[in-house]
Amino acid sequence: MIKNLFEKLSFRIDILKIFSFTSLSTIAKMIAGIVSVKVVAVILGPSGVALLGQLNNFTAIVLAIATLGIQTGVTKIVAQLKETKNKLSDYIVFATISITFCSLLCGFGLIVFSNFLTERILQSEHYSYVFIIFGITLVFYALNILLLAIINGFKDFKLYVLLSIISSFVGLLLSLSLVYFYKIPGAFINTVTSQSFVFIINVFILKFFCKFDFSIIHPTKKLISYLKKEIACFYAKYMFMTLIPSIMLPFMQLLIRTFIINNLSIEAAGWWEGINKISNMYLSVISTALSVYYVPRYAELQTEKELKKEIQDAYKIIYPLLCAGLILVYILKHFIIAILFSSQFLEMEKLFLFQLIGDFFKMSSWVLSFMMSAKLMLKESVFSEIIFDMTYILLTFLCIKFFGIQGTVIGYMINYILYSVCMYFVVYKRIKIVARQ
Repeated sequence: MIKNLFEKLSFRIDILKIFSFTSLSTIAKMIAGIVSVKVVAVILGPSGVALLGQLNNFTAIVLAIATLGIQTGVTKIVAQLKETKNKLSDYIVFATISITFCSLLCGFGLIVFSNFLTERILQSEHYSYVFIIFGITLVFYALNILLLAIINGFKDFKLYVLLSIISSFVGLLLSLSLVYFYKIPGAFINTVTSQSFVFIINVFILKFFCKFDFSIIHPTKKLISYLKKEIACFYAKYMFMTLIPSIMLPFMQLLIRTFIINNLSIEAAGWWEGINKISNMYLSVISTALSVYYVPRYAELQTEKELKKEIQDAYKIIYPLLCAGLILVYILKHFIIAILFSSQFLEMEKLFLFQLIGDFFKMSSWVLSFMMSAKLMLKESVFSEIIFDMTYILLTFLCIKFFGIQGTVIGYMINYILYSVCMYFVVYKRIKIVARQ
């Protein structure tokens, strides 16, 4: 009994410690997000916000391809092999080589097809230079994601939070400057370059202030010797499991936003983008805090009892916090719109209720879905993602026809209720199998 009490206390201290470390990051992200969204909304209006959303989604798709979706695999292998430097170095160098090559290849494609992309994504022939700049800087963007995945694997939460705070404020300063002086073109350029600047700053800080051991990244032998079948197979599992959802979500949003523009208006697309930005502010913060703890944690646990206990303890803490936070957001919805946006976005008020319900089920399902990544439930992850991406699009299109702009969030809510139920049966009921993987 005393042992169980200490175990529960230890868990609560660990997870609360993560949240306390990330609280500073949360504040930084919130401040940066509030200021950036406000400036963009006032200067660009709903139509500009909608076009910027199109570019953000396209950027996410390209970045997922450029990184091959293996960052979760990097985090897991670092957590498992952090005590065996030589073997760990082989895995990290392989990931670095793969991501560098793939991002350079994608960057070349962006430059070559820049004219085509500006017409398709931004509905204008005047922004081809945005995609050329993106192509040139993409490799730094991708390597920054790899670097953060390595730090996450070492469970150096303080360092992870420090870099996150720096990233937030560098991105904010760049965004404000470019949007203020160059309006829509500045917002586009900020979208495709901010994280590349952050990478350079992160490397400088790690090298000269944190004494980070970059030797695990540097190749010490011929590059061909790192291309081992064992390492390639390990990352391939994560690539198939992570790449599809990383591409599908922004691709779905591109389709839905285009559908709203064609069937309602570009302003309605801006309102939908606005409610997504509000959700993303707290979803990204919560997702980061949870993934920093749970992906390496699930990777360490091996028995059915340990996994079940971890999940149960998680929900005891997370559910009350989610309910309290989302209820507060709903009560303050009018003030949130006034602070973050402008009077042009007041129509967003009627989107809050169904969006917040959908967010609740989405966040509650993460505790289970992180296990799919940590325990390599490849088939379950891929099939559930494809199925619920398709149902999300179909439900949203159908609900828009019946309910107008409210249909975007009604479809979202229904989809994530179904998804959370699916996660319970796919993951929680199969923990005996997962624990042996």
